[in-house]
Amino acid sequence: MAKSNKREKVHYLDFTFTIFEKYNKWQISFYPVKGEPPKKKTTGLEATASNLIIVKREIIPSIVEYLTGKVEISVQKEDLCVQEWAEEFFIVHKDKVRPHVYKRNLGHYNNHVKPYFGDKLLHLVKPIDIEKWQNKLLKNFKHLTVQKYRSIFLSIFDYAVKNEVVESNPIRKVESPKTIEKVTMHDDEEDDIFPFSEAEIKTLLEKTDGYLKNFIMLMYATGMRPGEIIALKWGDIDFDKKQINIYKTIV
Repeated sequence: MAKSNKREKVHYLDFTFTIFEKYNKWQISFYPVKGEPPKKKTTGLEATASNLIIVKREIIPSIVEYLTGKVEISVQKEDLCVQEWAEEFFIVHKDKVRPHVYKRNLGHYNNHVKPYFGDKLLHLVKPIDIEKWQNKLLKNFKHLTVQKYRSIFLSIFDYAVKNEVVESNPIRKVESPKTIEKVTMHDDEEDDIFPFSEAEIKTLLEKTDGYLKNFIMLMYATGMRPGEIIALKWGDIDFDKKQINIYKTIV
């Protein structure tokens, strides 16, 4: 008979549930009626940290609701895994940035943060974990690219600190990858900035005229992106204050 390596008690209303690992699956034991033998059930879920959250938040509350007709969900902040908090973060993040920025950042998280940290409990992520993660990424990506992936993870943890889910941000305790190589254009770094020299700008303006020349001059003088210029309307420009208000972009 397999031994249970992990065991945890969870209290809901008048019930006490014991969650334990057996055959690499989460099992549940509880007393539906006092004085009667306990009931034992398998959740069918692999014994991982993220599945433990599902057992606590979904399976046990549904059992309590079935037995009593009412449910009490008490989620402790130490139960949160990275993936769960990231989902909360991106709900808010979506309304704060442009759609293409949200899509890009979500992709960075899903492709390069979630596979490494998704199942890990948020409060158990340590600086050493961040350092190992960065070093692993640096084997396949440029320093500037790794900084982008780190940046979105940094924001997720900062949001957790702000909401008192964790006490500190472990990413801020680890030095950011330094750019030690000369920046060159790569397909996986399309968002990096590669400014023209003064001579190149002068050549561009000399070789263009009309609408295109005005377009290039506006980008050069203001730092606006092409999509922001295309999305401009006359109402966005205050000629008296000599200001251009940017509210949107076109991708």
